Amino acid sequence: MSALRAISLDEQSSCFSSYELTADNVMKMLAIWMRFRCDIPVVIMGETGCGKTRLIQFMCDLLKTNQPQCKNLIKLKTHGGTTAKDIEDTVQHAIKQSQRNQNMGIHTTVLFFDEANTTDSIGVIKSVMCDGLLKGSPIPPDCGLKVKVVVYCNSVPHTLSSSLL
Repeated sequence: MSALRAISLDEQSSCFSSYELTADNVMKMLAIWMRFRCDIPVVIMGETGCGKTRLIQFMCDLLKTNQPQCKNLIKLKTHGGTTAKDIEDTVQHAIKQSQRNQNMGIHTTVLFFDEANTTDSIGVIKSVMCDGLLKGSPIPPDCGLKVKVVVYCNSVPHTLSSSLL
């Protein structure tokens, strides 16, 4: 079964009405999907406002198939005050949501951490994303393969990064 399948404009009209689908965006979604399939971590970097979040939202809308009420994108906007507990709670929520989605026939739930590079608890995100651990214990295998983690990092402007050197 191909999750990113050919669709008609009528089938997902609300999805297409608010997103400009370009060849570049299709290539990015396919690259992300291939990483999901191979369990390779996905880290997206870009300037504020370049469409990182919207790209993943559109991709998740496509993955919903005929379940528009399904919530298959769990977001945590991280910041300097985001704690390890906030991250752990969000991961647990994503696991539970993934199990509900499985019952509706949705096989991929995306957990994304926006601006992950702004929190001191980035080690917890790395542990979940790369090691498959939550609070030092393995994420249950029955849902771990269905929750895909995407980390967004806002890039530091070149002029700022060179002035820090």
